[in-house]
Amino acid sequence: QAYSRPLSVLDCTREEMSKALDTLIAARGVGALTKYRDEALIVQNYILRRILEEADSRSLPYQIHTGMTNLSQSNPAQLESMIQQYRNISFVLLHAYPFISEASYLARTNPNVWVDTSWLVLQSPEILQIALKEYIGMVPADRIFSSIDSISLEEYTGGIALTRSVLIDVLSEKVG
Repeated sequence: QAYSRPLSVLDCTREEMSKALDTLIAARGVGALTKYRDEALIVQNYILRRILEEADSRSLPYQIHTGMTNLSQSNPAQLESMIQQYRNISFVLLHAYPFISEASYLARTNPNVWVDTSWLVLQSPEILQIALKEYIGMVPADRIFSSIDSISLEEYTGGIALTRSVLIDVLSEKVG
């Protein structure tokens, strides 16, 4: 979701979605999704809203990639109204860099929001250090996750080792 579209999910009617979908089907082919980007967003918004409604009714978690790519449209602050609307969903904000403060605020002020440092250590241990320094003390401790977004066992193992090292440094500094 965060890599090709805005994080915010606008509401639309089934009729609006149907009309947009008809336009996309009629224009199918190379470049149709680029040429009819507004229509594609309407269809995506409709589908995402149905997913959110179902997740809310079942009290399911919803992981969402924030920050890192599609920078202008991946600030987790865009999710605030959605987070408040769907109170039964446990929103897990992945990555968040460079929007660490926004993610911290959302997790601190909304009991249904968690932050996850996934992928940060693989980008740079210093980025993970920045995130953990802010999260620890700002975000309730039981709403901070530290996972590794890897594609191989070696990458996972290295990521865990680096994460532990950074966490030891950050906690030592906080204690000091």
